[in-house]
Amino acid sequence: MKILAFAPHSYLWPHAFPEAQVLHSLRAQGAEILYVGCGEALNSWCIPMESTGADESLEEAKKKEICFQCLENYKKIDNLFHFSHTTIAETLQTEDFESIEEIMNSLSAKNVMDFRLDGLSFGRYSLYNHFLQHKKIEFVIDEDSWDAVRLHLITCLRSYFAGKRLIESYKPDVVFFYSSGYSVNLVVRLHAEAQQIPCFSVFAGSNWSNRLKTIHIAKKNSFNHFYERDDLWKKKFRFLPATKESLTNVKNFLHFILKGQSSFLYGGKPSRKSAKEIRDLFQIPETAKITLLATSSYDELKSAQLVDELPLEKSAIFANQIEWIKETVEFYKQKTESFLIIRIHPRELPNQRDQVLSKHYIELKRIFDNLPKNVKVNLPSDHLSFYDLLEHIDFGLISWSSAGRDMAVWGIPFISYLDDYSFYPRSDLGSVAKSKAEYFVQIDKLISDDGWSFDRIIKTFRWLGFEMYDTVFDMSDIIDDRLVLLESFFWRNLRRVLRRLKLDHFLKPQVRVAKQGKLMFERVVSGRPTEEILEVDRMRLSPEKELDEVKEILNSICEVQFGENWKENLSSKLRNNIFGYIK
Repeated sequence: MKILAFAPHSYLWPHAFPEAQVLHSLRAQGAEILYVGCGEALNSWCIPMESTGADESLEEAKKKEICFQCLENYKKIDNLFHFSHTTIAETLQTEDFESIEEIMNSLSAKNVMDFRLDGLSFGRYSLYNHFLQHKKIEFVIDEDSWDAVRLHLITCLRSYFAGKRLIESYKPDVVFFYSSGYSVNLVVRLHAEAQQIPCFSVFAGSNWSNRLKTIHIAKKNSFNHFYERDDLWKKKFRFLPATKESLTNVKNFLHFILKGQSSFLYGGKPSRKSAKEIRDLFQIPETAKITLLATSSYDELKSAQLVDELPLEKSAIFANQIEWIKETVEFYKQKTESFLIIRIHPRELPNQRDQVLSKHYIELKRIFDNLPKNVKVNLPSDHLSFYDLLEHIDFGLISWSSAGRDMAVWGIPFISYLDDYSFYPRSDLGSVAKSKAEYFVQIDKLISDDGWSFDRIIKTFRWLGFEMYDTVFDMSDIIDDRLVLLESFFWRNLRRVLRRLKLDHFLKPQVRVAKQGKLMFERVVSGRPTEEILEVDRMRLSPEKELDEVKEILNSICEVQFGENWKENLSSKLRNNIFGYIK
């Protein structure tokens, strides 16, 4: 089996190294690898440049620094793994640059979105990262953006022309990418698929406590992978008790997010504010039932729709989130005994990962000018984490975000207004309204009745175990904790010192074949779902043992969230509900 590994982003070592380890493990099973780096071909604009938080105006000197480190990492991959290798720069020919120049001269802000190449909507497909970074939600390019857009087009055209040549000359059986949704990868993937060549997208797992030690090997792209995962859950895995190992992963994940240990998470760090402090902040009457409406950010969704990786909404009962919030606020005007908190997704505003204000938030603000007394908006400036609020709400309202899953961890019910983009089983863990009438009836029911459920907690823990353990390959035997540290400022300087002393071999990454290498190879050769391949060796718990494990984990996360002596202070309905089941 011949694998073309299209890997132009060596700068991103926490991605590049695990990907190379996977390829090395596949080679050990007989695969032939051609590893393709960048070679500075994408030096006008690239994912590594974007990863620094800069936009397309980044000065040339900084770009060169990033290119230099990317080249160094590419050389490091070569020195460690000795793959057959080449680069985009080495592949491109004079006529390719001439064709690219001719294409660029024909394009403008007015026609770029309609630009097609070899049957592909190339103009749109080149702009996934531009739309995502700038949080654009309308599929138009204005003149002010044109200089930035040109940079994306140039890199995608170079990537595409090189990819075509490599596929034609190497004739791979499979093409590998790290995150095939990036535009420079996407255009090559689509060409390969047009040639009937299977493509795989590898990316880290979703358990933030050990994400770099697990990896997805997804057919086509992550979205397709998640939909296939959802189908498998519905048909089979929802009925199977968890394993001990999967629940250990769930525990580690929940401890990690509750402590707010990563800048990549938007839940926020816990403030430890009391119920009284939260009620005083929003001026909530003591007897009022509290509903949390958690918005989603449009940038990731719209960027994926732009490049046809996700379809337009089909099942939504509201036209958009603006209409959803407006009509929900109108409904709560009549529910004076209840209180609605609208939590704005942190990605809508400048945050720890970027400093871009979304156009959608500007539109949202117009709704908030004249809210009734029993409706308040929760912004990041309130310094409240999502998990601070969960203890005090009765139920939630969501669109497509993971907020519903995070509510269900605590047994809290939620209602979603659409079934699209179901990257977790919303209808299993909560409910999905099929009409506006049903949506408001469900709200009324949850206001009247306590919808809290321990069964929901068991289902959610089972799902999280499936998502974070059953669907990923284990890399812990070949990826150690130094992966990120080795690229830190401290370790780079330490390595220089050790190199002078000829002791730097102690810090050299270890090249090993993964224990699950054969299973990874089976995934690529057969195309069978990862979950089915890994299930053969799983030892499922009995339902009774699963229940005991869930109770133990639930107690441990209560200790993290509420304090070690939380059972002595049952000051909220949620604490009482949980205590009633685990005592």
